[in-house]
Amino acid sequence: MGSSRLDKDAFLKLLVAQLRYQDPTEPLDSKDFMGQLAQFSTLEQIANLSSAVREMLSPERTFGLQLLGRKVTYLTEDGSTASGTVTSIRPREDASGFVFVLDGGKAQISFAQIVEVTV
Repeated sequence: MGSSRLDKDAFLKLLVAQLRYQDPTEPLDSKDFMGQLAQFSTLEQIANLSSAVREMLSPERTFGLQLLGRKVTYLTEDGSTASGTVTSIRPREDASGFVFVLDGGKAQISFAQIVEVTV
């Protein structure tokens, strides 16, 4: 079932269709056109802001910030466990999450590897 909300792509398609099919003897008033462009710009900025806020408030990031300075136990690649203190977090290069840096760089782990957090 489709969404009943218009996104920025749908808005742009409507604007282009309106320009394409307008009566050439009575073109769109320049004030109306500028108003529609302003609405489109506002819509795009709100979408960008929403995306940025969603990224900032992701559970992984929020939880990650709370882990700074805490000791974590994590699964290593061979299936054993190891421990270290989270000294920093940073976004992955592919922007798919975060890397937790332990003990100043001795280990770098993902959120999914953490099995226990201690004070």
